[in-house]
Amino acid sequence: MQIFISGVDGKSITLDVQLSNTVGDVMKKIESRTGLLEEQIVLSMGGKILESSTTLKEHQIESEATLGLSLRLLGGHCQVPCGIFDDPKTVAEVKEAAATIRKAMVQINELSKTSSPQNFNQMTRWVMTKEEHCGKIITLMGEYCLCQRVKPVGTPKSPFKTEKDYIDALKAHHFVMVAAMKAKQTVDVKAAGALEHAIGDWCKMYLPEEAKSNL
Repeated sequence: MQIFISGVDGKSITLDVQLSNTVGDVMKKIESRTGLLEEQIVLSMGGKILESSTTLKEHQIESEATLGLSLRLLGGHCQVPCGIFDDPKTVAEVKEAAATIRKAMVQINELSKTSSPQNFNQMTRWVMTKEEHCGKIITLMGEYCLCQRVKPVGTPKSPFKTEKDYIDALKAHHFVMVAAMKAKQTVDVKAAGALEHAIGDWCKMYLPEEAKSNL
């Protein structure tokens, strides 16, 4: 039977499933179709979150039913002190850029299915947009975060109490920069997922506790 998944971008995808499939099986199908990481995906129906280990039959999901798709923020507990930089504006900028990168990849892949001068022109524009936003993230990490916010242990206004915290912070920023660089080099939406994962770890340093509790 077929079911519909209402995506976070407002579009729906159609999946072939069986009643014996688990919600986790459906998540794997969504990962294969969209590049979203399975651990990011949250499925719901009628406002109820569906557990990955349960089957479609248990939820009485019928043919042509529509499931809602939302995303959870990836990343485990922050390795450095959470909330040391109270800068939600920067987090919002980086997340917005990552969302645009994902959208660009999706559009490029869709447009590439039909070869025409107009599609080629649009693909070129989306590639330029992807490049621009990948570069924006790398610049924010390097010129703003690392140069202005991350200060070695013992220097004035350094938020770090140990050398390990400082090194872990450097790694978190570097992971985001590398993921953004890799997203420049491909249109595989899995690279967008990897970037979002790295941002999920990094951003916990920049959000106050009350904001992280809502993620």
